[in-house]
Amino acid sequence: MNASSDISNASQTMTSLPDKSETMLENLSQLSLRSVLPTMTERVLFVGRTGSGKTLLAERMLMYFPFVVVLDMKRRLEWEGYEIHQNLESLSRSEHTHLIYKPSWEEQRPPRGEHWSQHVEDFFRWSYERGNNVIYVDEVMRCTHGDDMPEYYHAAITTGRELYVPVWSATQRPKKIPQVLLSETEHFFAFDLQLAQDEERMQEFAEVTLPSRTGHAFVYVKRGMNAARKFILVP
Repeated sequence: MNASSDISNASQTMTSLPDKSETMLENLSQLSLRSVLPTMTERVLFVGRTGSGKTLLAERMLMYFPFVVVLDMKRRLEWEGYEIHQNLESLSRSEHTHLIYKPSWEEQRPPRGEHWSQHVEDFFRWSYERGNNVIYVDEVMRCTHGDDMPEYYHAAITTGRELYVPVWSATQRPKKIPQVLLSETEHFFAFDLQLAQDEERMQEFAEVTLPSRTGHAFVYVKRGMNAARKFILVP
């Protein structure tokens, strides 16, 4: 897998999206996905309502990275080329390059009064200490509570760069996720959101004005960019 590969090789197309005030889409020439790919030390956040396209985009981008581990608390991902595990023990023994951990209900059930299980904490610790792999969390709110999050999830976000452990996270509700995920992220991919308070939080942290509900439309912002880029992802 090569991060410099062109999106056209996989028949994946992005075109420009106008502002909410405009009604027509302007089609542009096919663009290379490498222009929005992060490095192996950069963090990513995908936000958007269910069905907006954030998981599809994450899957397409992650295919360009040599080692990926995915936490799928919703147990819905069926990505081609990934080895799926329902228990942490078998996951930690695997030598496959692309892994999805779909913890069984027993492994993801937290103790009374807690917000995540020890298995989830141990997943983040294993992924962090393993090094040289992208961690992708499919729904942040399934394993966090307000600003509280697993210790090694936080460690990966704040110090994972040293071990080449970038964290990519996705959520429907950026208003309710730990602030560190917003403050430490370099790359934001913002799809349509349901609630005004979620849009306001994205504007606060990434100065993002979200797209209208037109297909898989999204806004891309890299911290430090002069202006956001607007796309529509074609399935």
